[in-house]
Amino acid sequence: MRQHPQRHGQKTQPMSATAVSSDARWMLEQLSFPIDARDTIKARRERAIRRAGLSPAKGMRIWYRQTCDILAHEYLTLVEAYKNHVRTQERLLADELEQLRALRAAREIREKQIGLDLATPSRTGDASLGAASDQARTG
Repeated sequence: MRQHPQRHGQKTQPMSATAVSSDARWMLEQLSFPIDARDTIKARRERAIRRAGLSPAKGMRIWYRQTCDILAHEYLTLVEAYKNHVRTQERLLADELEQLRALRAAREIREKQIGLDLATPSRTGDASLGAASDQARTG
């Protein structure tokens, strides 16, 4: 939701119908995310309307900017749905970040183990290295 600036010492001015409609359209579009490359506009629109809890007819009018008559309870419903969506996306991103950190830690442990394995020659490696170095010195 976009912020409307307020000057120091002035009361907050009510939003115009156009601003309310514009914010509603923007929030509805945000509710359609995340999108898949195969998503159609219809699928995105229906997903957003369902998440917003709006009637299909009202959702269509908001999506296609065909209305400015958004009632207060519809706007508040849309705002709450948007806030819940943002919290859900933040939680999903935090979970994904935690998984990436766990994978990085596992990779670092594996790299340390591989590094130790390379630094410590095996018994068969000792014999082959010894034979190769003997042949190089005599050869």
